[in-house]
Amino acid sequence: MSEITTQPTKRTKLSVSAIQTYQKCPKKYWFNYIDKPPVPRVPWVHLELGSCIHLALEKFHGFLMKQPLPQTEWAGLMKKCLEAAIKEFNQEMLQTQTEDIKKIVQDYLNELKATGLPNVLAVEQAFEINIGDYFMKGFIDRVDLVSPGIYRVVDYKTSKDPKYLDKFQLQVYAMVLRDQHPDLEKVTGSYLLLKHGSKLKSWEFTDEDLDDARSDIIKNGDLITRETTWVKKPTKLCDFCDYKELCLGSWCSDENNE
Repeated sequence: MSEITTQPTKRTKLSVSAIQTYQKCPKKYWFNYIDKPPVPRVPWVHLELGSCIHLALEKFHGFLMKQPLPQTEWAGLMKKCLEAAIKEFNQEMLQTQTEDIKKIVQDYLNELKATGLPNVLAVEQAFEINIGDYFMKGFIDRVDLVSPGIYRVVDYKTSKDPKYLDKFQLQVYAMVLRDQHPDLEKVTGSYLLLKHGSKLKSWEFTDEDLDDARSDIIKNGDLITRETTWVKKPTKLCDFCDYKELCLGSWCSDENNE
């Protein structure tokens, strides 16, 4: 059983996003988590949109957790939460996404009306956990109590193609939940696909699945701590990387990057 802690340790710090960054491109990991060169952060529209919707849904469910409202008032609440969220991001950029935003929140509300309001226990739940020699931290978008002993972790996704989503992120979150809730009998992990009618892509995890997540964290942590070359792995996503200009023609040879 993993140890939950509220105090950082001297262990190597990791997160799901850090591990995924390393898997996709070790060189980007080097720039983002080790070298940390001062580069301008470009506000990409897809990231602004995703972060804005995330915040709006956090505000929406956070309010309903404290003050339940009848279904007839959900739309009005969502509008207020969305307006508040937009103020915290690049409003000029988000104006170009008005129709997408309207469709996403309307689809979300329609799905809630069809399936019922989830019993949300937490939004943006922070966690810190020691796994072997590593210190994992992060945030879970939403934690639902489906029924006594049955939990669900939910992560909002605005990516266009859900086929590229794997279960690792949800496995880690489910592992954290198992340690935090002694009454847990079953746990499901779900990506909520905001650009696909707010449908769920879900997995039901066994104890073996959650133990596998722990092993994967240690395996990837070991690879990162032993890494010395930080080879870049060019893809079409390089066009959206803040380190693109630094990376091109940098220390990794063409031979290593083919």
